[in-house]
Amino acid sequence: MYCYRRMFKSSKIYIDYIEVVKEPTIHYNGGMIVDPNTGEILYEKAINPELVKIIDISRQSKVHLNLYYEDEMYIDSESEEGLAYAKI
Repeated sequence: MYCYRRMFKSSKIYIDYIEVVKEPTIHYNGGMIVDPNTGEILYEKAINPELVKIIDISRQSKVHLNLYYEDEMYIDSESEEGLAYAKI
């Protein structure tokens, strides 16, 4: 089994390159399990919407923040860090 801390979309290039991955892969440090052959999400544990308050804390602290939801990446504002990560 292969585990990635990244979202499935950004891991897919490596999964395809390895070509031996046939079993489900783990993403987001265990928050999502995906069948790499079909893209079907087999398991997903999303963050509680109440915890989204971290956005306010990030803004107040001026800390860059990446958020992920349903295999999409969101950044609060364009920054060098966010744009560089989005290219990966």
